[in-house]
Amino acid sequence: MKNQEIAFKLRHITQNGNINLPELIDFELSDGILKVGISDKGVCANMQSNESAFEGWVLCLKAWLPDLIDKVSISWDPTTPKSDTLHYERFKYRVWKFINAYDWAENGSLFYMDYYGKNLRDWVVNYPCNEANKEALGEEAILEREYIIKHKESYDVIDQQLPVGVFNSVISKESCLMPRGKSQIDIWALRGDPLHIFELKRSDNIMVGIISELMYYVNIMNDIKNRRIKYPQNAKHCKYRNFDALYNSLDSNKIYSIKGHFLSTKLHPLISPAVIILINDSYIHKMEHIEYSYIPL
Repeated sequence: MKNQEIAFKLRHITQNGNINLPELIDFELSDGILKVGISDKGVCANMQSNESAFEGWVLCLKAWLPDLIDKVSISWDPTTPKSDTLHYERFKYRVWKFINAYDWAENGSLFYMDYYGKNLRDWVVNYPCNEANKEALGEEAILEREYIIKHKESYDVIDQQLPVGVFNSVISKESCLMPRGKSQIDIWALRGDPLHIFELKRSDNIMVGIISELMYYVNIMNDIKNRRIKYPQNAKHCKYRNFDALYNSLDSNKIYSIKGHFLSTKLHPLISPAVIILINDSYIHKMEHIEYSYIPL
């Protein structure tokens, strides 16, 4: 069973005739194993795009087809030159995090990865270097500010646009490892010991990629929380966008758990409550106190 047949089955189960699978990801389901082949374009694309958001597609397919999918094998061609090395490095980190989170997922590319053994030890993450623009630019930016104002009293601290660019040892253009331009958490908040991370989408943006994007941000912040990745030493002096409150909470080990929230008026029709349950059904997530939920905007 391949893309078109799987999509046909999903349309029947969901009773939604608009369900389609991305053309640039090859899905093949046979004997309980879902093989997911991601194209060269997909591994170098924005992680929320259909051709790259393998986490979202895999979780949706496994949740909707639990009797057919026991194992998932994720593969790509690691031998061809990649058009965007920053997106590709982020892709590999995402795959490694995913296969470590779910015991039913495996790396089928025969490309060895061990980030905890070596890669992460020299990684640093950037931080705000100025306040956010006074004028909100774009519909989602307006929604972010409206949400923050409306829920300000519900949290000890709540703010927006937290950078999560990843660098090797120092923050510079030359040492950049993963995309940094638009790599920012939409909204973050502290209330007691949990760190809340929100991925906000406007009503006409209902892509499956919201899962991939939020999982990446949660994983980065969780690795910072557990001191696998660091902020540079001078980050402790930053007071922009309430970053000092976040830094001090992390530095003093006051953050015990991370809660990731899908924040939107509606989600992609494949992102059902069962998908949210499956996202949370991970030994790693439970051990490291990570939890995901959907909050209607």
